[in-house]
Amino acid sequence: MQDSFFASVGREHIRIFYSSVLYIIAKGNYATVVDIDKQKKCIHHTLTCLEEFLPSHLFTRVHRSYIISLAKVEKFDKDTVFIDGEQIPVNEQSQEILYKRLNVVPKDCEKSRVQKNLKREFSS
Repeated sequence: MQDSFFASVGREHIRIFYSSVLYIIAKGNYATVVDIDKQKKCIHHTLTCLEEFLPSHLFTRVHRSYIISLAKVEKFDKDTVFIDGEQIPVNEQSQEILYKRLNVVPKDCEKSRVQKNLKREFSS
């Protein structure tokens, strides 16, 4: 069952596959899971609870009201993530974590590599 989780919906618990989740939106003490078919499931869990529960290598919180599936990100800029044509806001506090989890090549990558090589040469 490593590929899914069960969430409370009314009196039942439904299985939600990680791979089907696009993003999750906060709705007070509830959350709405939006899946790849654009279906919405209202579950009785807070975003904070889900953030702590969901695997961090698959999901990350980008805003007080949103958790996204990292695998579903199509593109992004510093303020917005695009998933399946939807624009999801990114707050400033989440930007660095988002960049790390998306494995973004740093802009100063070449400069950083040259500096590391110079350090090695002079420390030998």
